[in-house]
Amino acid sequence: MYSNVLTLPETIFDSSLLLSPHTLLLGLLFHHRAFDAPTLTSPEHLSKLDIHPDEHELPLPLKQSMNDIFVFRRATKTGMNAYVLSTNEQITYNMISGWTKKLGELAGFGVVVILYTLRYNAGNEFDQCSNISDGLRNLMLQHANSRTFEKHYLGRVVPVDTMAVVSHKEQQKALMRQACSIGYSASKRRPTHLTAEQSASINNDPKIQNLLRQREFLVSKGNKSDKVRTRLRKISKDIQSEKARLRRKRKDQIRKIWSREQAVTDIERQLAGKTFEEPPISPSDEDAHPAQKRLYEALTAPVTNTIESEYHRRNNAILSVMFYCSVQEPPLPPMARYKAVATKNDVSNLHDNTTKDTPNGAKSEMLSLCR
Repeated sequence: MYSNVLTLPETIFDSSLLLSPHTLLLGLLFHHRAFDAPTLTSPEHLSKLDIHPDEHELPLPLKQSMNDIFVFRRATKTGMNAYVLSTNEQITYNMISGWTKKLGELAGFGVVVILYTLRYNAGNEFDQCSNISDGLRNLMLQHANSRTFEKHYLGRVVPVDTMAVVSHKEQQKALMRQACSIGYSASKRRPTHLTAEQSASINNDPKIQNLLRQREFLVSKGNKSDKVRTRLRKISKDIQSEKARLRRKRKDQIRKIWSREQAVTDIERQLAGKTFEEPPISPSDEDAHPAQKRLYEALTAPVTNTIESEYHRRNNAILSVMFYCSVQEPPLPPMARYKAVATKNDVSNLHDNTTKDTPNGAKSEMLSLCR
């Protein structure tokens, strides 16, 4: 069975480099000194390269030794909550899945974002593109026929101005596209964490109270036998797991009803002649590593007006990725570690309880400069 090959041309004057595969991939490759040409060690060197007049591309071969190395690797804990890029440990499917869900929360989406959300959206974009036939769409999605797409992928929210079609009027395509996308529900005001009071209320749950009583009873007996210690460890683990589950459930409930309650608040404030509530104070980035600040600033740098300045913007972002790959994340400060306790199980699940790996064939086939 043949594998699909997708060509991803670089987008010059891209509004954001955060999702640029070229910037991130080149940053990792230059960090690993992965190119077979020994002097090709910096993104500035790319601007000096040209294509032979009688040809249409200049391949950028990678070292043969990179064939068995994962370019996208997981971070490993070094102790005291510090992290560093691993030597060759693969990022797993479950890790990426967890990160995707968390990114959806931070972006303020009103729905839970999973990896297949991206696949569903891509499939519907392919379906609506006039340059992509049904056969090509099925090939890219690896479907045997169109039935799979129609049954499981085709969106049930119809992104067509049906009133305009029936009335023979011009469709408001931009408005309909926006109104039918998941991004339309995004709000930076949507809560991403429980407040201290909401988190503390979990302790009043009957199951938690029962487990606490069991633990207190065993401790009060003063019996330090192996059987009692084993039982205490199990109860403590059950308390921790149940609290994490209840916090996730409580947060999901709050996020689910937030849109309705916040809409009522906004309406009442405006009709009373008031403005919107002040947004919550964003977390300070004073504790961020200098390399992390540099990386964020480079990836969010605004688009420029000339091709030369765009190359400089891209190269600076690649250099920032290169530099950040060598950084060991420092231990969390005491207060940050305290706040991280609530999500400790989630992080552990992402790093340790992973069972589904990414496909071994998921790698780039070739890099090249093209005319």
